[in-house]
Amino acid sequence: MNISFIRLINDKKLRQSMLRKGSCWDNTPQESFFGHMKDEIFDFDTIQ
Repeated sequence: MNISFIRLINDKKLRQSMLRKGSCWDNTPQESFFGHMKDEIFDFDTIQ
């Protein structure tokens, strides 16, 4: 990760969403929720 990006996060008192490099499991619940939400909002059969 870029050191200037880390400084920016720390200066703004923000928290990273990823725990460590290559660990995508901490973001899984949000990705699952938004994926299902898109399925419910859009009827992809009528679009195609």
